[in-house]
Amino acid sequence: MKTTGFGFTLTALAFALGMGAAQAHSGHTAPAADNGKPNVSDVKKTPAAGVPVAEREAKARNYFTDTKLKSSDGREMRFFSDVLKDRLVLINFVYTNCGDACPMIVHNLTLAKKELGEEFGRDVRFVSLSIDPERDTPAQLAQFAKKFDATHPEWIFLTGKKAEMDAILKKMGAFTEDPKEHFTGMFIGNLKTDTWRKMRPNTPPVAIAEEIRRVGQKPLAAAAR
Repeated sequence: MKTTGFGFTLTALAFALGMGAAQAHSGHTAPAADNGKPNVSDVKKTPAAGVPVAEREAKARNYFTDTKLKSSDGREMRFFSDVLKDRLVLINFVYTNCGDACPMIVHNLTLAKKELGEEFGRDVRFVSLSIDPERDTPAQLAQFAKKFDATHPEWIFLTGKKAEMDAILKKMGAFTEDPKEHFTGMFIGNLKTDTWRKMRPNTPPVAIAEEIRRVGQKPLAAAAR
């Protein structure tokens, strides 16, 4: 798998994810970072500046959809309005029968969560999407989260009807017919500034936390109009 890192806005998201999707399936192994360095690059925020908030929000809702999903604690949550809107999020992809990459990635994210300290939950939310919704019930996701120390009100594991989950995963460039071949990268998004960042799954926890902070920087004054 090649998960080239870069920053982009929602306008370019579909194209950017489409470019990555063709090379997204990793054989379920996390790639080594190039030259031993995390795959990071400058985040672009200025294209969102000056776009009215309502217009930016409408585009994001239309893109991600407001599909009703189920969280690991049984709540019904609309994907955009309840999970993403106005949030700084990290999104990754899991399935509960995974025996290798998913546990390693989730463990890495638990360490990133610790690096964030009080910022996690207050400023930052993690979202883990099931790529095997036919088998991943809310109860199974809850058990998976507990097993790997990923339980927190602001770390949301989501599943739903297969057709609806598949549609969302396709939007994110993470759809696969075979869970064992699923996309192992992650995305950091600031829904207030329309800023997105694609990252390798084995990026060190300190670097993940730093990149989340960068993407979460306060928007330019023009972007808040």
